[in-house]
Amino acid sequence: MVDNINYIFEREENAMKKLNIGLFTILLGLIFILGSFPAAYAQETASDEFTLEEITVTAEKRVANVQKTAISLTAITGENIAENAQVTLESVLRDVPALQVQKSPQGGQIYIRGVGANGDSNWVDPSIALTLDNVYSGRAETVFAGMYDIDRVEVLRGPQGTLYGRNATGGSINVITKNPDFKKFSASANLQFGNYSLWHIDGAVNVPVSDKFAMRFAFLRENRDGYFSNGGRESNPTNIRGKFLFQPTEDLSMLLALDYSHTKNLDNTTVEFPHTSGPPFFQWTQYGGVDPDDPWSVDNAHPADEKEDTFKTVSLKVDYDFDWATATFIPAYTHSSRFVISDLFGGLFNGPGNPLKTSLGDGSTMVEDQYTMEARLASSEESKLKWVAGAFYLTTKNQPTTDAGPGGSDSGYEVYGNKRPASSLAVFGQTTYPVTDLFRVTTGLRYTTDKKSIDYGIRSIYGPAYDTGLQTAEDSYSAITYKAGVEYDLNDKSMLYAQVSSGYKAGGYNTSAMPPGTYKPEELMAFELGSKNRFLDDRVQVNAEAYLYNYDKFQVQFPLYEEKPVPAENLPPGTPTTQFAQYIKNAESGKNYGVDIEFKALLTQNDQVDMTFAYQHARYGELVLNIDTPPGSTLTPGTPFVLTDTAVANTPEKSGTFGLQHSFELANGGLLTARVQTKVSDGYWATTEKHFENSWQDGFHRTDANISYASGSGIWVANGWVKNIENDYQKTTVMPLYRMMITDPRTFGVTISLKY
Repeated sequence: MVDNINYIFEREENAMKKLNIGLFTILLGLIFILGSFPAAYAQETASDEFTLEEITVTAEKRVANVQKTAISLTAITGENIAENAQVTLESVLRDVPALQVQKSPQGGQIYIRGVGANGDSNWVDPSIALTLDNVYSGRAETVFAGMYDIDRVEVLRGPQGTLYGRNATGGSINVITKNPDFKKFSASANLQFGNYSLWHIDGAVNVPVSDKFAMRFAFLRENRDGYFSNGGRESNPTNIRGKFLFQPTEDLSMLLALDYSHTKNLDNTTVEFPHTSGPPFFQWTQYGGVDPDDPWSVDNAHPADEKEDTFKTVSLKVDYDFDWATATFIPAYTHSSRFVISDLFGGLFNGPGNPLKTSLGDGSTMVEDQYTMEARLASSEESKLKWVAGAFYLTTKNQPTTDAGPGGSDSGYEVYGNKRPASSLAVFGQTTYPVTDLFRVTTGLRYTTDKKSIDYGIRSIYGPAYDTGLQTAEDSYSAITYKAGVEYDLNDKSMLYAQVSSGYKAGGYNTSAMPPGTYKPEELMAFELGSKNRFLDDRVQVNAEAYLYNYDKFQVQFPLYEEKPVPAENLPPGTPTTQFAQYIKNAESGKNYGVDIEFKALLTQNDQVDMTFAYQHARYGELVLNIDTPPGSTLTPGTPFVLTDTAVANTPEKSGTFGLQHSFELANGGLLTARVQTKVSDGYWATTEKHFENSWQDGFHRTDANISYASGSGIWVANGWVKNIENDYQKTTVMPLYRMMITDPRTFGVTISLKY
């Protein structure tokens, strides 16, 4: 155990001492540009008119300029998403400062500043609140949802315990799609073609029926071969959205949204990582591991798992203006059918005649209904005192299923009557009071209560009869979260702010094992100091925030082997009496701290440079896991695994991006624009289970580039792009049995965008 702990600390210490050349280059570039910019600026004449784009957000549930919103916030416009050929939410978030997406068998889990959930979202709630057009989603599948007809994506860093509340200890991500408008008929389409036999089309049409009623329809359809030689990680989504806006009077507005998404493809492929310990795992594991020159080439005899997900959402947003305030009501309903994969190793055990297929499990379909309702009252735009007050309600219901245990049909038992209903109720309020024209004070409070329960029964199969009968477990959690902050305008374009806020995430049940155990709520208190600035006639923007987090009961998922819930005498002869299960445990008090910086500048009317930098020091509090040692572990059997004061998984200490863009104005009125962007990152642990060999991801850089031509009429744009020019891979998850999930290979293609 001592050697294992020393190895982890030594690895982290070496990573901290190692100078990251890429990040050093970014910082030098920032200093050079800031020093040379006045000279470049002086060469422009007074007639030159160009400024950075102004972005309006609703991050605090009222319309505001992003530069006037006193929180750490990255806003990505739909135009930026289209220019970068990003078609999933995961690809949009990939280069956001201090944010990491962990690929999981079910989809993705998001970490912001070291706060995230490493478990399957069917068993443990995410730590980042994700909303799609004001509708909360707590499922990992939505992290890879299709991005089409997008107005903007807002990434809020830090606990959002006042206005968002539910499971927002680390932050919130809001996806806002385009609404209908009454101005004119319009239509748009994006056609995309690329390697791996990619073809993609998405489009939208806006229909103003009258000056009081308008409709907007959007769709996405894509087909792409898998990135892996066995067909894994192919893409085959179908998305349809309809929005209907009715405004019978100037005071009343009603927006109905219908959203449908369906995906059925081969997914979830893992590859073998190089290893030296232990014998090969049966005939499918070898010491060599992944081919570094072609890690996406895997054993074709074992095809990837097939995965199918369907989401259907209906929501209504009603706004009524009382002059002194605006009332908003948002009822919503989501029905989902999601294939839950219990074979975590993605195709390793598939194939004809494989004796391990049933012993390690296949998967099952989880059908879920979610109902949400938010009601709030907000001050008018003219009011000096900005305030909002409201209530939020959520309930989820699962239809009963009967499934074999974690070991498939060979487990010797099944779980029946399996329902996991949950509910959440909250009331909240927040005010911003202008003490002077330059100085403002913000206070906010939220009370949240959550209830979770599980109904289940356990009975033996293929053996002597055993039946627990229907069992019920139920628990409740509640918390008061708050926010208190001040902000001061240095001038019209610069502000300072400081705040303290708290976040809360409900506890729950370890339902991957039966009978279920419990884990406690997660809590976080944050101290933040930030500044937002525009300089040189809105041609330079610098935003920065430093933070300190005190967290308690951080929820961490880990695997272990446990006794089956059926007595050995009731299992078929020869059936193992233990099984593999995933558990969630709470880490004790710990601290995270760091800084985020975003820089953007227009050097000339045709030249833009942008940079980001994030420093994150994130450590687990007291956390000792009593685990067994599946193949791939370096631990001696029976040795406790100590994570106390070691780096949180999926959290590189230093990371950043550097982008350059230049436009050429052509004689025919067209515009040719070239852009290149590189992300540079320190190394990090790709899993909480650091005892696995090769669970460390070394530092890396990943570069994307594109060149586009926009016609002088603005009717069409052609964009050629390439992603991951280096064609390197990074680990996103490391698993038992020497398996890991990795990022995508080099992709390239062309997008043709049409507007009418």
